[in-house]
Formats: sequence, structure tokens, C-alpha cells
Amino acid sequence: MLSKEDRKLIARALGGHAVRNLKAWGTVTLDEDRLAALLAAVRAEAAPSSPGDGWVMVPIVPRDEMVRAGDAVLAQSTWPDADDIWTAMLAAAPSPGGDHGA
Repeated sequence: MLSKEDRKLIARALGGHAVRNLKAWGTVTLDEDRLAALLAAVRAEAAPSSPGDGWVMVPIVPRDEMVRAGDAVLAQSTWPDADDIWTAMLAAAPSPGGDHGA
């Protein structure tokens, strides 16, 4: 039996038109291996993707912890280096997905 979350993922992946067609066809049966493969593909599609090597995803507006990390670098040096500030802020950035607040 599919969980409610899995049914939502599959419906979102197939789109409304495809779901209506499946309902019109009646019962669709998948063996466990094919169902597992379908769910894995749908979950992979729904997961946040990586922007590529050398890139990271960060919030559009820096979070408080990111600003504090940058400020800490500024406070530690009389000649702060922008690369060091940037590196500290990126290290403090939350990972994509989930609710991280503003």
C-alpha cells in the first residue's frame, strides 16, 4: 500500500491529465520491483538538485547565522579579505529544503 506522501509524489510527477487517464483505465498493477523503481525515480525528481561542481545553493537573503559568520571574520581582522568573509558565510548557510526561517 502506498503512503499518502508517495501517492502525492506520483500524482505530482505524472500531472493531473495523466492521473485522470490512469483513473479512466481502472486498476494499474505494478510488481514490487517496478513500484520501487517508480518511487525512486519520482523521489529523485522531487529532491533538490545540485547546481553543479563549484556551485552551492544559498538563500536569496542571507540568514542571521550567515551574517554573524561574516561579521565574525570582519571583527577578527583589521584588513578583512572578502574571500574569507564569503567562505564563512557559505559555511554557515543552511542546506536547501526544509523550513529554515528568515
